[in-house]
Amino acid sequence: MALGGKLRNFYKFAAMKIMLPFSYRLKRGRPIKENKVVFIESRSDKMSDNFALIDRALRARGGYDISLQCLRLGFGGTAAYFKNCLKMLDDIADARYVFLNDAMSAYGCLPLRKDTLTIQTWHACGAFKRFGMSTTQKNYGSSEKEFTKYPPYGNVDFVAVSSPEVAPIYEKAMNLSAQKGQKALPVGTSRTDVYFDKARIEEAKKHLFEAVPQAAGRKIFLYAPTFRGEFAEARIPDALDINKLRLSLPEDSVLLIKHHPFARDKQQIPDTCADFAFDVTHLLSIDDLIMTADLCISDYSSLVFEYSLMDKPMVFFAYDMEEYIDDRGFYYPFTEFCPGPIAKDMDSLIAAINEAQVSGLEKVRAFREKFMSSCDGHATERILELMDTAKPIASDK
Repeated sequence: MALGGKLRNFYKFAAMKIMLPFSYRLKRGRPIKENKVVFIESRSDKMSDNFALIDRALRARGGYDISLQCLRLGFGGTAAYFKNCLKMLDDIADARYVFLNDAMSAYGCLPLRKDTLTIQTWHACGAFKRFGMSTTQKNYGSSEKEFTKYPPYGNVDFVAVSSPEVAPIYEKAMNLSAQKGQKALPVGTSRTDVYFDKARIEEAKKHLFEAVPQAAGRKIFLYAPTFRGEFAEARIPDALDINKLRLSLPEDSVLLIKHHPFARDKQQIPDTCADFAFDVTHLLSIDDLIMTADLCISDYSSLVFEYSLMDKPMVFFAYDMEEYIDDRGFYYPFTEFCPGPIAKDMDSLIAAINEAQVSGLEKVRAFREKFMSSCDGHATERILELMDTAKPIASDK
């Protein structure tokens, strides 16, 4: 191992196994505040969708002391991240409830007090791409040794998941211990409640036409792929020929492009497509787009779970499927999993779009029942009930 790698490993060990646990021990002797709730964002600098709905419901109840901690992993440098972790430690030391929505070794390595209840809401639905412990034998992710040494899901009491089907997958991927009482519970994913709100859907249409006036009265095709590569160097996929798609779709069509927020590069739209294709990555939320798109073109993104709730067709542009499977892997055979036609090049993508628009939605509905059956517009209510009734695991974590 190069000297730089050894130094990084040393600093990580010192931070995760010595400094952060020691700092937390100094603070956790304070009396617990029974009404204190702390939301922790691993990467974002603002409250994400799952958290926002839970936060709103708690504030409507009243009587809670609520705060948000943003660690900004990968965005502000190591020193800034460590400083944010120290602020987080001070905040959670007397918290009764802590909500997470992503992997977080800085939290998992702590000697967490036994009377703090930790609920992992996770940032995605269903189970598609392998993650956590399930990727330790793949190119993507950490080794099993690293995962065990710096547990990214340590200290979690409960994980809120989208259906009974996926609960065992999350328990294995997060290395939850049944002996400790850690569980994945199919109470639903909070962020999906908005898809059952008619007023919110009308609001999404308003947002769309304000951001892209050219979309009014036209058929909306959404292209929303996931990123390629590791998080630190995430890049957009590069196989979509926008001009060819323009020439193949009806004249009253518009293409909205929403890339993963972690991707560092941008989609180049040809001048010939200026009135057809629009990169809305930073203009519209994925919720707005899921609610308004007539057809979704994706690849390996978990947004297809949420999109199934809209009862509309999907197409999967998987031009690099074999490479992606080698790097990351899936929980289900990809060709059997997808509730829509799969394309591997532009010609087959155009054919798949045409096929999806005329075929039935039986596959989409079966997919939704299998992976999203606990998402019915009331997930946030059940998560609050979990707060009211659940107990933290019985011993110090």
